[in-house]
Amino acid sequence: IDFVRLKSPHTGENIHQATECIIDRFNVKEKVYKIVTDNASSMIKAYKFGLTGDDESNDNDREINLISNGNTALNEYDGKYFIFI
Repeated sequence: IDFVRLKSPHTGENIHQATECIIDRFNVKEKVYKIVTDNASSMIKAYKFGLTGDDESNDNDREINLISNGNTALNEYDGKYFIFI
């Protein structure tokens, strides 16, 4: 969606705040389905929301199903975004 330069330290809190600002600026908060990051400790701290294992499993099952159905996935698209950081 956007690129921003973090002038402050790359702490989990600063990364999370920058992401929130971008999502708010583009008015897509209700459309964001998942944020995907690398395993850097600051990223883990920024996006650790306390999701339960059951929720995570259900999300992964849905993703696998959408990917495995090829073009059918486009027909089932619910308007939500994945954000890769």
